Amino acid sequence: MKRRGFIFTLDALLAMILVMSVVASVVALREGYVQMVSTAERVSSNYDVQEVMVTLENVPLNTLVSPEVISAWIANGTLDETLLVSPSMSPLRIALTYWALSQIDAYKSLNLTEKARQILDEVIRKNFPGYEYALYIDNTLVANSTQPTDEANMYSATAVVSGFTKNETPQGYMTRLFLTSAIHDYSILLGIQRLTAGGGSNVLRVKIPVKLPQDATDIVAKGAIYARILPYNDIYLKIINATNATTFSRDLGTGADLSNDPLFNSAFGPGTNIMDFTIDSGWASEVGFGSGSVVLLSYSTGSLDFANPNRIDLYDVTSDRGFMQFLTIVPTGNVTGITVHLEAENIGTVRMYYSFGSNVCQYSISKSFVAGVAQFNPDEIRQNLLEPCGVTSLGNHSFTLMLAFDASWDYTSGEAVYGYGSNKHLFGFGRSWVELDVESKASQITYAIPLSIALEPSDFSYSGPLTSGVYSSISATYTLPPSAIPWYADFWIGIQYSGDVSGSLKFWENDPASGTIYDGNLDKYLFRFGYGDINDYILNPGTNTFHGEASTASGYYYGFRQGYAWGIVNYFIRAYAPYSRIFTKLLQGYPTYRGYRLAYYSSDSTSPKYMYIGNPPYRDISVDELLPDQYAVDDAILRLLNELNFIDDRNGDSEWLTQPYDGSSTNPIDVVLPPSVSGDFATMSNVPGLFNPVGVRLLIWRSGG
Repeated sequence: MKRRGFIFTLDALLAMILVMSVVASVVALREGYVQMVSTAERVSSNYDVQEVMVTLENVPLNTLVSPEVISAWIANGTLDETLLVSPSMSPLRIALTYWALSQIDAYKSLNLTEKARQILDEVIRKNFPGYEYALYIDNTLVANSTQPTDEANMYSATAVVSGFTKNETPQGYMTRLFLTSAIHDYSILLGIQRLTAGGGSNVLRVKIPVKLPQDATDIVAKGAIYARILPYNDIYLKIINATNATTFSRDLGTGADLSNDPLFNSAFGPGTNIMDFTIDSGWASEVGFGSGSVVLLSYSTGSLDFANPNRIDLYDVTSDRGFMQFLTIVPTGNVTGITVHLEAENIGTVRMYYSFGSNVCQYSISKSFVAGVAQFNPDEIRQNLLEPCGVTSLGNHSFTLMLAFDASWDYTSGEAVYGYGSNKHLFGFGRSWVELDVESKASQITYAIPLSIALEPSDFSYSGPLTSGVYSSISATYTLPPSAIPWYADFWIGIQYSGDVSGSLKFWENDPASGTIYDGNLDKYLFRFGYGDINDYILNPGTNTFHGEASTASGYYYGFRQGYAWGIVNYFIRAYAPYSRIFTKLLQGYPTYRGYRLAYYSSDSTSPKYMYIGNPPYRDISVDELLPDQYAVDDAILRLLNELNFIDDRNGDSEWLTQPYDGSSTNPIDVVLPPSVSGDFATMSNVPGLFNPVGVRLLIWRSGG
């Protein structure tokens, strides 16, 4: 597997252990250096609290206040360079250092928190005029311009810091290393949710935006699109790219596999693309998408952003009959609330149902559109739909909500009933959406690269033949690297059934007992099945196998259609080497040398590559020459390279201190760094080692507000 390109910065902290308490250093709110907003720009704008926090954290003090103020502070002791601070540090780092030292008996008489307040006062007054502030560390007010009173009119930003231990003598250096951007190969799987409408010569128009990073390159599309009712429905697809150019236009008939269509393969570009579907019902009583309709997009990008599966933007839909959207959702953690917001015209009512297996819960909730808007809040959905349906928790696997627009569900026939009208329009493009409140570990992941494993139809195996091309069992195997942080798996599966669909359906990973994900009713509306990292038996680093098995009453069948399954497994690779132990030496040759010109190897070439770490003058050094048991920087470099070597790691994920080192000629890393890759040191003298987490909170509000 090929991963391409990284740019990173190296934070090397000179660590001194002081007397048994916690001293702090900020873990960055935002990766990379945030350029200063000019004073003139600040004066003319309303400030975002995130901007203020990032400025206080990242911008050196000597660029925020005048040289005269700096000189005066040094002269009167406000900026005491003998106490671990300097004008090149950011205001927040200075405040945190003063706060930490102020808890030590030897420094209590120096009024360090008051000095921190003076520094922050000047920075806020000069760079963010018209605003007051309050800074809390560990839930304790440390510095403020005035006493905060009404937090309802205040804006808040938080950061996580980490501390160290007092009551020991200075011991040396401590280093961390992290990536701030990455060029890597990535895939996304866009399954098309089940959407049906009344037929009878109705023409269904559906527009689906597909957003790709602006820097995306080498974009390749595969997939298949199928109509709901064969042989009557006819489906036409047009793709419009971000420059408003039509890149694909074709009548697909009742559906087609587009994976080998050169025009489709290259139809998508950076930015927002639009898939514009026109589906003609013909003589059928129903019109819509069939199962197995998916688009797999693979590309290279430098973005570390990833799509949030806990928010589902609804399609833009136009129909002359009522229609129903089946939303199968894959939560990435425990769901604590669901909000649904809808905007439409010429639609009177929307009804919401909860589906489990082939059954639709007998309870439903409905809303009339008022001024074109209908919204269900979390309490309404929980109290009036989920709890009456016996649903007490959501989060172990995918579940389905059904939204019926001028339509309803007939429990007797088990089919939708569609109303009449004309030009019914549900607005998409971010105007109509479903959003989950989820306790997800992904929100806690920082300095990580989102990666994915795409599973195409040829990656699935089938057994237990039922009829031509339909099987009772399905499976697929994938391998996560040893250092992977699993997120969630997402499968879009084509099914086929006849007659009575009563029976059982089971999905599991690895072991049918301990790895069970779902064991319940058959689902004749199954398009999508997914799950998060819910237990210790699934989504593990190493080889995993996903299984599905269906059984039905004698004389009928329900099974998986061969060649109509797609999947994707999403995970993260940590791009961060946190602070390690304290070293007495920073880097080899210091202080004569202030950085390294490091020779390393990656899997795409047998020739060495080079990166600059730190500042000139640089010492030429190879990975093999690093001494991680002696030098803080050497230790951090190898810890990060170990994170980036996960396919054929010859010294093992836990043995990074042993040779051959990660990044050496005989153990190359799996990422491919660009020629421009470099790193910087950010040093502070005599700062203790970092161990315990500390919270920082900044409040700002308008003066007199």
